Amino acid sequence: MKMTVFAVMSLILFSNCSSNRMGIFDCFRKKKDKEWKLTEIYSTGISKTGLNYTKFETWLDNVMQMNIPSDVVAFCFNLYEDENETWTLELIGASSFDKDGSDWACDEVFTTRENPLVWHDNKEWKDILTDSESIIREYLQKGKYRKELKARQGLAIGFVDGDLVLL
Repeated sequence: MKMTVFAVMSLILFSNCSSNRMGIFDCFRKKKDKEWKLTEIYSTGISKTGLNYTKFETWLDNVMQMNIPSDVVAFCFNLYEDENETWTLELIGASSFDKDGSDWACDEVFTTRENPLVWHDNKEWKDILTDSESIIREYLQKGKYRKELKARQGLAIGFVDGDLVLL
């Protein structure tokens, strides 16, 4: 029985880590703030029900509690299309901002790449972008850290290989 539980827990742990673009040993790191804690793995696994406000709010509230560098002047929500109708959202903090361009989003000084929000949804990329933008806009109206996000010079969302939508 104990071995079966361990095997199942290991399988869950491994599948969550590999889907979140990190190695299995990275999951066991327990440094504060910017690295995974074992308990976070279970709360940020792949959502099988699509993206919703509650899942996004929980993830972003946890992210915004981290130590965000003081040189972050803008935030960008990066979207990725993964395999098998799986989507990934990460937040980056940039040290520059240009409302007329998108290169500023490459000046990363903060990222949630090791702790992204991942979900499964059989929608087209345009619908994923629209849905994600709507949820972020809702958060900007009522979310716990809306003031901190709005206080920066810029805030955007977009696929990493596409155009940005300023929020």
